[in-house]
Amino acid sequence: MSPAENSLNKMKEVIADGVHTFLDNLSGVTSKSTVKVRITRLWDTWNVSKRKGMISIDMVLMDEKHNYIHGTIPSRSAHLFKDVLQEGKVYEIDTFAISKNKKTYIIVENNTSMLQFSVSTKFTPQEYDDGKIPRYVFEFVPFEELHKRFGNDAHADVIGVIVDIAPVEERKTVYGKTDIMSLYIRNESGDIFKVTLWDDYVSKFDKKFKKYKHTTLEPNVAIFTSILVKQYQGEFLVNSSRSTTIYINIDIPEAIELAQSSKAANVMDGSVDLPPIVAHPRVNKVKTIGEILDIAASGSDKNVVYHCVATVDDILVKNGWFRLELQVKDRHDTTIFVLFDEVAEQVVQVKLGDLTSSLENVCGNDRDSDLPGQLRKIIGSTHVFQVRMSSYFESRGRQSFTANKILKPIVKEEKEGTVDTVCSSSSEPPAVNTPILARKRRRLR
Repeated sequence: MSPAENSLNKMKEVIADGVHTFLDNLSGVTSKSTVKVRITRLWDTWNVSKRKGMISIDMVLMDEKHNYIHGTIPSRSAHLFKDVLQEGKVYEIDTFAISKNKKTYIIVENNTSMLQFSVSTKFTPQEYDDGKIPRYVFEFVPFEELHKRFGNDAHADVIGVIVDIAPVEERKTVYGKTDIMSLYIRNESGDIFKVTLWDDYVSKFDKKFKKYKHTTLEPNVAIFTSILVKQYQGEFLVNSSRSTTIYINIDIPEAIELAQSSKAANVMDGSVDLPPIVAHPRVNKVKTIGEILDIAASGSDKNVVYHCVATVDDILVKNGWFRLELQVKDRHDTTIFVLFDEVAEQVVQVKLGDLTSSLENVCGNDRDSDLPGQLRKIIGSTHVFQVRMSSYFESRGRQSFTANKILKPIVKEEKEGTVDTVCSSSSEPPAVNTPILARKRRRLR
């Protein structure tokens, strides 16, 4: 078949409601060609400093044959399409230019071309959606292969179960002060990787997590698109880019399978509650607070899980209502354990969502009496906290861990105000049960 005949056949591919060109047949077609696609992803790309404004409106488009491509609208034309385009909808698009894919900061690696739209481009929304075009498309890169993206011109998409969210920090850059937030996500093999969000992506994640996080025991699966892999002091880091999009608990096979594997792993990891005053055989690797702080400082055993018997000494609410930060202590040391979702609710015995308004009112307030009663009553209670060393976070002298599981609270024995620490490996006298006293919460950062 001659090149001319091949080009003609590409132009004549027919679908139910008319003649369209599929995205894998774009070479050799004219600017008058029409494509029928779904906008699977849509975002505004801004200059890093933002003082220079928007660069473009960008999108990832997919057709019925599951071909996908990066499309872009320059800032000078963006105002014409701002109210027309909607992520997830199907459009018929005509009058566009076809160019080679970008050489740097590649959004879609699986296509050598991209689409350039202008003031002449027409987006026609399709009223009928038969569902033949998938809602989402991603190019996921396994954790173990992310290091290969260092120095690579292509972005990467990652998916994982959220196991920790570090407090927001403020950093100074050449463009001024900006917020950053580090998250830790886990894959199906149990490997944990850190993703750092910069600037507006901190608030974007916060809003999406509050809106879409599970209120049940289901794991929360996050997807971060178009991330950048960098290297600092020999360690590979993953940062948001100006093209990153965040998704929480969306309905795709990869997210469903990951959530299911995560639940199975939690069962295998020993989630059986402790009977009162009887140490469960699965509760091993018990460490004191001082011991886990020493291990964390050494940087070893990052993926090891330890159990720590500690008493809740204070509740820190400065960093928002979607996390519960407990200042805990044992006989000799103190630290902070951060609890999320169902783990926090297990301790408080009430859904955090039910405490939202109360917690928002008390954030930043020093009066302990303003804490909801459900929170005040856990001060002085002792628990077996399960922590993974990779969740250790240190900033400005503030050290914390994420507790990814709480075993049944140790029963308080009314014997001279003591608590039997049945899971402790120590033979020292039992810890004193700290009563609930009025105290001023310390601002640690």
